[in-house]
Amino acid sequence: MKYKQVLIIREPPVAFKVGDHQTETSQIKTCCCCDKGTSTMSSVFEKNVFLPNVVARDQVKVDNSHCQIDCTSVVFAVEQRLAMHAEHHSWSRKTNLVDKHEEGPHAGVGDWHKEMVVDLSKIHYEV
Repeated sequence: MKYKQVLIIREPPVAFKVGDHQTETSQIKTCCCCDKGTSTMSSVFEKNVFLPNVVARDQVKVDNSHCQIDCTSVVFAVEQRLAMHAEHHSWSRKTNLVDKHEEGPHAGVGDWHKEMVVDLSKIHYEV
């Protein structure tokens, strides 16, 4: 590599939270119009700020009792989103740095839960 530039990005600090709970209910449709019911996913994280050498844990719960379709997979991922804007030009990219896949619940299953664990020390950046 002939030229190399080190770029340091500093983001504003985030308020530390413990046990942050998130829930989302989605209307499931097939072929854009056939209603197959609703599926609810909720997650609870230990905390919202992690160091690069720790293990991130998440308690995921899926309520698929009102849905007629299987949930084929549940993914826990750490994403990196880059966006650059310069005058009238813009560029963006999304990259999964590390992820964990689990098979989801079948149709009609109401109390499916898993602990999903991702080792953040496995994240390596190419220079």
